[in-house]
Amino acid sequence: MTGDLDATSQAIGRLQVSVEKLDLAVERLADRLEDLQRLRWLTLGGLMVLSGLSGAGAGWISKVMHLGG
Repeated sequence: MTGDLDATSQAIGRLQVSVEKLDLAVERLADRLEDLQRLRWLTLGGLMVLSGLSGAGAGWISKVMHLGG
């Protein structure tokens, strides 16, 4: 009986460690997603500036904005 409790306790401990690792991985993923969103908007802004400098039509810009949203 005591052996079963020890094994169960160890399994619970391993599960807690796994959950903590998963929490950290989810946090890192959320941070990376935020970084990608920022990069997306910076890229879109850069494209808009370049298209404005090159004289591209407003239609192209509106298409890019629609695809970006």
